[in-house]
Amino acid sequence: MNCMITRTNYFSVTSEARFREIIESIDTKHPVKVFMEKFDGVMKFGFGCYDTLCNIPVNDSDSFDFYGLIDALQEIIPDGDAIVMIEETQNGCEYTVITHDDVQFIGMWQPAAMLAREMLKDPTYNLKIRY
Repeated sequence: MNCMITRTNYFSVTSEARFREIIESIDTKHPVKVFMEKFDGVMKFGFGCYDTLCNIPVNDSDSFDFYGLIDALQEIIPDGDAIVMIEETQNGCEYTVITHDDVQFIGMWQPAAMLAREMLKDPTYNLKIRY
């Protein structure tokens, strides 16, 4: 059984209405839930679901457009804030960091492998974690 979970940190948005429109356009097997909480008097949002967002149809389309989702989220994230999307899949934990003008990806197996090599004092140790 493949268990996939996606969640984000809490972040600010420039338009709550547009943010909700983006989230509602995501078609997954399990609903995407929006989280809201005030931090220092400022409303922050997050989202998550029991599914991966790497291969999602957006806007009722048959084509998969994860990068379209990223582009849409970049439109509503203000300067000085970031969305950190965490996906836990059978291949490990992957992070997508989205700012208003940049996006970067990191698999957590990479820093885990570096840490294992350091702890074992073996620079050739090969961490086999991807299935």
